[in-house]
Amino acid sequence: MLEEAKTVTDILIVTDRLDGIRLQIEQLQGRLNLLDDLVDLAAIHVSLDPTLAPAALVEESNGETSPLEALADAWDGSLVVAEQVLVLLAYGAVALVWLGPIAIVVGIIAVVRGRSSAGTA
Repeated sequence: MLEEAKTVTDILIVTDRLDGIRLQIEQLQGRLNLLDDLVDLAAIHVSLDPTLAPAALVEESNGETSPLEALADAWDGSLVVAEQVLVLLAYGAVALVWLGPIAIVVGIIAVVRGRSSAGTA
């Protein structure tokens, strides 16, 4: 196209179009590089919870449970309860980190006010 251009105006128009196309190619290449980097950093997280088995996988029983099965079920249940207690304790510990200093400051203010009001009476 540049060889066919006869005037300066035609040459400027062709170079302007070529520059626009180069810009589009560079933008698309940058976008392609970004997407390639994002794919490299992608991660898949899978979480399995054995306590929530689908109904199709649960064995049907005839209503009778052996003492060993009952003991195993009780043990599994106690592990779930212990896990939940530990989670609750962790939440409580985090809450104490935030609320503990506030409670200490409020206690100090109450003691100081109590002494000042007792001294004026």
